[in-house]
Amino acid sequence: PADTVIDCTSGTTPVFTGSATATDSCDPAPVITSSDVTATGDCAQEYTITRGWIATDACLNRDTCFQIITVQDTMRPVIVCPADTIIDCTSGTTPALLGIATATDSCDPSPSVSSDDVITAGSFPQEYTITRRWIATDACLNRDTCFQTIMVQDTIRPVIVCPIDTVID
Repeated sequence: PADTVIDCTSGTTPVFTGSATATDSCDPAPVITSSDVTATGDCAQEYTITRGWIATDACLNRDTCFQIITVQDTMRPVIVCPADTIIDCTSGTTPALLGIATATDSCDPSPSVSSDDVITAGSFPQEYTITRRWIATDACLNRDTCFQTIMVQDTIRPVIVCPIDTVID
């Protein structure tokens, strides 16, 4: 079969990548077998299979051909952001308190998830907006992002303490 490039979610068996065929002048049904040698690629989900095909007739005459199957990972992870939220200025703004994005990947069982924040000032010093960018990265450096908006507001009234009334004689 022809050399082929497939994605890491595709099957690598001959059912998916093609099978060799053989003819023989004296044997109507030569036996075809194969064996694979796998070499690692640039990342954990990428590799190359060199599949050796051997056709053998009833008199043990043989012929060999090779097929190169290149497995690649070009698929981005799928990331899901925590919900946007409005919090008061006394609340914490860490991801542990406001939610952490989750990610899945078709080829990498555990893509990494990171975040960074951009803070925009609000109308008052205690009010601001955080735009948290979440980034999912798989082992082959495919990435996807999503955004979470956190609005920080100040709705708490100050507490005032008045002096005690005193009577002056």
